[in-house]
Amino acid sequence: MLKTFAEFAMDEEPSTWEIQHGVTLIKPHREPAGPRKIKHLTKPQLKPLLSVIDVSTETGLRDYVLRAFCYTTGARVSELTGIRLKDIIKQGKEVSVRLHGLCCLKSALP
Repeated sequence: MLKTFAEFAMDEEPSTWEIQHGVTLIKPHREPAGPRKIKHLTKPQLKPLLSVIDVSTETGLRDYVLRAFCYTTGARVSELTGIRLKDIIKQGKEVSVRLHGLCCLKSALP
């Protein structure tokens, strides 16, 4: 927007051309392109978060399972709250959970 105004000002007031032209040469700061570094908790960082939960109560056990599930699957809270019984798939001793990301939630919004 600043460059656009400087170009307008150069046309309207030619005596300011030199100053305004300098403004149009300013390059915007951009982050370097490349792979984004994904930050996550390590197991040693997660241990204290899980150890403070009182698993002797139903609420504590629930909280423990939800936090551990998010950590092990990488699920977001919105994905976690969107899980339905039909998304839980049991094959023998293995259990899988189908997660629905933001792309699926958008279609449900008005």
